[in-house]
Amino acid sequence: MAACRPSLWISVLLLLTVVASRCEARTLRQKRSLALKHVKTWPNGVVPYIIKTASANSSESEDAFSEVDRLLIRKAMDTIEQETCVKFKQIEEGSNKKKSPYVEISGRNDKHCYATLGMITEGKNEIILNSLCRTVGQILHELAHTLGLLHEIMRPDRNDYIVLHEENIAKHYKQEFDVQPALYTHLWDRTFDFQSITLYDPFSFTMSSKPVWEPRKHLKNTPLFPLREKDLSFEDTAAINRLYNCAVNCTQRKRKCNLNAFLTARCRCETAESYAYRRCRDDRAYRGFCSNAIEKNKCYDNATVAIPFCRKTCGRCFRAGIFGKSSPPMKRCVDLEPRQCPRLIKEGYCYFDAWTKIHCQQSCGLCPPPDVAKRQTYSLDAREYLLAYQTGECYNRFDDLKCMIFAESGHCEKNPSFMTSYCALSCGNCRKQNSLDLSYLHIAQTGCRNLIDDERCNALAREHKCRGITLKQCMLSCGVCRDGSPRPTTSRQPTTTPAAKVRRQCKDKSTMCPWLVEHGHCLTKPEQMEQLCPLSCKFCLEDCVDLDPAHICADVKKRGYCIYDPSHASRCAKSCGLCKTQQPDASSSKRGEDIGDNEGTKSEVIEKVDEPCTETDASKYSPAKVEESTLKKKMHSK
Repeated sequence: MAACRPSLWISVLLLLTVVASRCEARTLRQKRSLALKHVKTWPNGVVPYIIKTASANSSESEDAFSEVDRLLIRKAMDTIEQETCVKFKQIEEGSNKKKSPYVEISGRNDKHCYATLGMITEGKNEIILNSLCRTVGQILHELAHTLGLLHEIMRPDRNDYIVLHEENIAKHYKQEFDVQPALYTHLWDRTFDFQSITLYDPFSFTMSSKPVWEPRKHLKNTPLFPLREKDLSFEDTAAINRLYNCAVNCTQRKRKCNLNAFLTARCRCETAESYAYRRCRDDRAYRGFCSNAIEKNKCYDNATVAIPFCRKTCGRCFRAGIFGKSSPPMKRCVDLEPRQCPRLIKEGYCYFDAWTKIHCQQSCGLCPPPDVAKRQTYSLDAREYLLAYQTGECYNRFDDLKCMIFAESGHCEKNPSFMTSYCALSCGNCRKQNSLDLSYLHIAQTGCRNLIDDERCNALAREHKCRGITLKQCMLSCGVCRDGSPRPTTSRQPTTTPAAKVRRQCKDKSTMCPWLVEHGHCLTKPEQMEQLCPLSCKFCLEDCVDLDPAHICADVKKRGYCIYDPSHASRCAKSCGLCKTQQPDASSSKRGEDIGDNEGTKSEVIEKVDEPCTETDASKYSPAKVEESTLKKKMHSK
């Protein structure tokens, strides 16, 4: 939450809420058992909303919502509607109703995700869900802010329940832990809710992989799931029901509940135990999907969908007493792409390719030992990891293989918020603690050699194709060995066809191509230009021919290189059928396409695997950036 500033929005806020002109009033957050007394709620509990459509003409960077994203947004709304009297009503973007208060859900690529607290008197109330925040747990978190709920960690009595370690908090987020004065909040006589959708786990915002807070008492069976996996808690539900007076239509005779329950909109006294019993089940409409979730590893490899729709099967339930106890299934080590794996293994992809390591984990020999598999299953619950940390252990909370891949890709520096919290060991933050061995992830390679046949590697090397995947597969032929291995020689004469002439879908990749051609880059930088501007440089082959011998091109086609490796396919244009593609006009090139764009080939997928924060399906667990900051009356979530 941003520090208090004497700005216009604060002045307006103070006038609207008629509270003292103090900096304490700057935090506009509230939790189920914590609410600002003067927060403005939505009339009759009806929240009009639109889901903004990304516009190509917009100056803002927008990441359009996919069908899955919209499904998850609706799932979060359905959860609140099922448990409270609040209703979310979708309106059209051009509707006249936009003149009244409404919520705009946008995919704008801001650094943080956030939501306006409560209802602004007029116009648009924002919920920003960038590509990192599109899980049901995170969407519920932002919707809770929109309805008026603050963060549990800001309760005025929080120090009675937790110990805060300020020295472990990343400096930019210390204000996230400011306590709110009791004068401005509602507590409703409830104890601290460790399962609240508004509470981050103890390792969020950490700067050193150490906890930023710890409970004063043992939590027993109370889980501390990551925000993205959480459900709306009993206390969250009770808060919304009270804040929106959902029991207003209940008769006096039915308005009496004991201290441990609240009266629902259906005039029923709800306890934490009854709530946990009801909520811990798989969604009826998704029973078919959930029925094989364990067998297919969906709770891990498709967790973004599986967890909110298969809570019982995936073991991600709200718990109270003996109710809601559902253990997560053990993560299975399997090949996710069994048809592709044999070929990829044979071609040596296990040694260098992140996509293959993740999708062919079993065939690559990267399965964790049983004790590590058990640890990886349970350590996503921060309570289990916290107990291990307190006994001196230090390891990755997240999947070891993915942590290793993310670390090798530089994400310990590029995405420290996630990596310090989930991949402490891979990022080297365990230091002298009792850290675990990750040697099972290292595949021994016997010497420096070509991973595919020497003849094809030699041909590619002569054609100056030693880059990208080819460089990794043909280390010996490309002369990158450092162990004294000689570079092979061959009597075959180099082809007379210029190396720059490629057949791989002949089109330019940049609108800068005409300028580059005019300035002579086709001649001075042919290798780069054959990838960037083959059409403008006239590098496309006039005749459709195979540059390699027939038996090599037949092998290229048989092994699937025509689809998965353009550097090989371009040398076998005729055999791979690339000649059937009509050359597009240069004007068809798209602004902003990467040089390495291979029309949806596997190499594109590899890039996505290398980026831990862009996947929406849960095998890649979009590592949610878990930070929040309040600015201009907005609840920000990292």
